[in-house]
Amino acid sequence: MVPPTASPTPNAALVIGALVNLGESDPTNRQTFEAMSLAVDTINRRGGIEPGGGQRRAVRLAAYDDAGSVDRVGPDLRRLADEDQALVVIGPAERDTATLARRVAERMALPLVTLAATPETRTDTWRWSFALAPDDEAPIASLIDYLAASGVERIGWLAPMTETASEAQAAFTRRALAAGMRVAASEVYPLGDGTLAARHARLKAAGAQVIVGWPHDTRGTVALLAQLRPVPDRLLLFLGPAAADPKALALDGGTIDGLHTVTPRLGVVDDLWDHDAMTPLIRDFTRAYRQRFGSAPDDDAAAAWDAVQLVERAITQAGPSRDRVRDALEGTSELTGVSGAIAFSPSSHTGLDRRAFVVARSAEGRWRLPP
Repeated sequence: MVPPTASPTPNAALVIGALVNLGESDPTNRQTFEAMSLAVDTINRRGGIEPGGGQRRAVRLAAYDDAGSVDRVGPDLRRLADEDQALVVIGPAERDTATLARRVAERMALPLVTLAATPETRTDTWRWSFALAPDDEAPIASLIDYLAASGVERIGWLAPMTETASEAQAAFTRRALAAGMRVAASEVYPLGDGTLAARHARLKAAGAQVIVGWPHDTRGTVALLAQLRPVPDRLLLFLGPAAADPKALALDGGTIDGLHTVTPRLGVVDDLWDHDAMTPLIRDFTRAYRQRFGSAPDDDAAAAWDAVQLVERAITQAGPSRDRVRDALEGTSELTGVSGAIAFSPSSHTGLDRRAFVVARSAEGRWRLPP
């Protein structure tokens, strides 16, 4: 008589860690977690991941709510690495917590994919951590491409007195010169300034063909537009990505038409070009997210979805090894995602470029691609 044998033990699930901010003050904070959950569920419905040519294994998402607090980043990462045995961690989506998370992950030799670009310093050397976000110059590069293709040669610069706007101005001026354009004049104003119409007149008199504005946030955009509504005698106004929030278009109970902004592609999902390789991915993701959660996804949700796809590919190629997953992430080249074209290299761990953005025009209260 052959003795009975024990049933085979199923392979343990592969663990993907996550640091998310579920702050109750802003319901949209949940979108990163929801998008990651949707992506992991989609992988498991397909049978899981086949790591390094081995047997398929399910994926488990181990997520911790850091509440946007830098005090919780270190302990949560250590729990994910030691207790949950996560192969890789995704998040955070806020710059301050992402910056700290990258430094902690480097010390722990833990692969990390943040959803926010972080400022580069001379003391930071990224080996284990990656940012699935465009750098600060990506929207500028996209806008420069658009203006150059439109035949613009002379530009007026209009921005508040902030450090971010100052850095943007330097980058814009440098890239404009490289593209054969020049900044004809610039106007920098204090927050709350009420003389923007006069500043516009000076830029126009200096020979600017268009004006590029770089407000610091949605409120700053609304304050600017309260003084500079697009009208026939004014120059075309192109604004930075802070203006891409649709709420910026509603002013005094009406809407503003004829304004331009640099926006992630998700913001104009209904107008995207059919021939573009990113378009079906963006549409499918938007449809799946709406069906699951009943609302439209935001840009952080798109990045979170892409991060899971990126990690899935790295584990499939490398197997369940943190070292090899790190190497596979760094070797990512031209992975088409919802957020844009994703690529890393030993010299660049920031994974999105100018193709993450397009220039849109306001019409009937929403952003549309120009005809």
